Amino acid sequence: MEKRSDSTNRLIYTLILLGIFILIGIGTFVVNAFNTNEPSVFGHSIGEMDWSKSIPSLKADTLEAGSINLGGVPRTSWPAEGISSGFCVFSRTQTGCPAGWTRDSGFDSRTIRGAATPGGIDGSESHTHTGVSHTHTGGSYALTAANLAAHTHSYTTLAGSGTPGYSYWLIPDSGTGAKPLSVNTGSAGSGTAHSHGATSASGTGATSSTSSWPPYMNVIVCCKN
Repeated sequence: MEKRSDSTNRLIYTLILLGIFILIGIGTFVVNAFNTNEPSVFGHSIGEMDWSKSIPSLKADTLEAGSINLGGVPRTSWPAEGISSGFCVFSRTQTGCPAGWTRDSGFDSRTIRGAATPGGIDGSESHTHTGVSHTHTGGSYALTAANLAAHTHSYTTLAGSGTPGYSYWLIPDSGTGAKPLSVNTGSAGSGTAHSHGATSASGTGATSSTSSWPPYMNVIVCCKN
């Protein structure tokens, strides 16, 4: 058998000692992990890591129950989980609400308007238009000769003859012969006020009922219990 060199022996002894130190360190870690001591592991205590829960079954509820620091942010400063009661969501595809939620029928056939104080309702699905009651009257006007169109008036006379070269308008009388007569037409138009058939009348106007809806989409509204 060949005798090992001193350098080889030193290497073997060094590896043995290194293995012993590693085993001691692992043993110390395990003992402290399941006792009251809490050595720091990657910046977090064993209590924080909660090794009593197995990694394969680690879920969101496990994180909520423990005190693990995520990204250096303590569990106590995480935002509250879930949605507060009374908050609502909309869906245009679902026909019902999930467990823990209730459909709010108060939104049926209503649009949404932002307001500092929520909950108020108003408005109507349809409307009509009604005109104000009013009357129409016609005024009167007295015509003058200047207002009349150019015109003539026909008349009937008795004709006779006298001295040659003259004609006369004649009317018979109880005597004999004929008398000359000046003839004028009668008055056309009285010059009094008149109307054009407009009479006082009252009335109102109204339309039939008309939809007030703009283009819309039906949704279901579910509110957190």
